[in-house]
Amino acid sequence: MAALAAYIGSIFTSLLAFFAAFFTKKVAVIVAIISVLTAAAVAFAAVIQGFLDQLMVDAPTGILGFGLSLLPSNTDFVISVIVATHIAVYAHNWFIRLVQARNF
Repeated sequence: MAALAAYIGSIFTSLLAFFAAFFTKKVAVIVAIISVLTAAAVAFAAVIQGFLDQLMVDAPTGILGFGLSLLPSNTDFVISVIVATHIAVYAHNWFIRLVQARNF
């Protein structure tokens, strides 16, 4: 009876180790994708904010400042998230086309 319990325990342990390794890789990939998209969004936000700041310096006083005051304070971040999302969708579609072409 003890041998049977040890055998079942070893099977359960090996299955658990396999699933842990499999899901750990998936979680690591998902975390990497999320961190890359977050970094892209923050980088785009910094670029857009720098562009808007330079535009404020170069534009005539009052005209552009009034127009930008009508926008919400997080406009640069929203624009950067939209751009980063479009890039992620393009990369995903490209990957799906690549996988489908490889399968046929």
